[in-house]
Amino acid sequence: MKHVRMPRVSRVEYLLDFLKVVEQGYDRKLAEQKLAERKRIFEAEKSRALGRGRPFMEKLRRTRSLREDCQTLSTRLGFVRVEDKLNVELTESGETFLNVDEVEKRKVLAQGLLNTHTAFSHVLLTVASLPGAEVALPMERDNRSFVQKAVPYGIEVSQTDFDIVCELASQLELVNWFPFNTNLGRYKRVYLTSVIYENVKTINAEKESLLHFTYDGKSFWITPTPTRVRKDKFKEILWEEYLRATKYVPRRPVFYSQLRSYVCYRLKISDRVFDMYAQEIMGSDETYRLVGSGGSLPYSRDMASLLKSLPIKTERGEYIVYLKMDKKQGV
Repeated sequence: MKHVRMPRVSRVEYLLDFLKVVEQGYDRKLAEQKLAERKRIFEAEKSRALGRGRPFMEKLRRTRSLREDCQTLSTRLGFVRVEDKLNVELTESGETFLNVDEVEKRKVLAQGLLNTHTAFSHVLLTVASLPGAEVALPMERDNRSFVQKAVPYGIEVSQTDFDIVCELASQLELVNWFPFNTNLGRYKRVYLTSVIYENVKTINAEKESLLHFTYDGKSFWITPTPTRVRKDKFKEILWEEYLRATKYVPRRPVFYSQLRSYVCYRLKISDRVFDMYAQEIMGSDETYRLVGSGGSLPYSRDMASLLKSLPIKTERGEYIVYLKMDKKQGV
């Protein structure tokens, strides 16, 4: 099946910024300005976490193509209607999308992407069909090499389309991924954090929580993996992965993003779910002591370029770069 090119919108924040400008009265220059501001915010946050100075990059100002892609995506999703180049209006669906809570936003956007972009559905269904519902593919920017590696797995999209799908789907908690190094270069391991059904009659969960879509003439239903994994199970895997990372030495610091990747992969959960549980345990736990501390992320290509690597912040707005863990006495 030939897939329509995915608009080059890799972050939900870009789409929201664009729609908010349309809501206020569309202005192309203002839309590009807001998108440039968002780019600068992202780069500033990465630089802050890395312990570098504030970035100044000319390309952060170049947002015309991003604005055009945001408009294309918004139109396909039914969030805006375009009368001409200068007249873009928010639809009723777009107004609703902007005003629902974050959980509903993720659901609405996921449903929209599944309905409008076969590349999005194709990647999810293909990954789901592979052993372990996961795939490892190159991150180096070489589309020909990527396609050669991807086709044997049944993935038939370009490298950029694949990356866009992974970025959006991870924000929507349908997949998760992490980078790793091999003797062939940098790879990303992408795995499903959702459940896909082809026969809705076999589903025990509430049908209202499922998203329905069709692909190649077949019907499918998808739902994120239950976010409330048992807390005791989460703590068990967190402790195991922490000890493995520290070579079984308690209270030794581990990079937050590194430990998060290990635990999410074991439990097949999203980064958000990890962050939620980690904060709960840091607040108070009868079994474990989990402490976060500041510092700088390692200066590497992965950490320097991936928003996904950013850890959570404290109430004071400081990044929790390291985690230290131990069992409480008497436990």
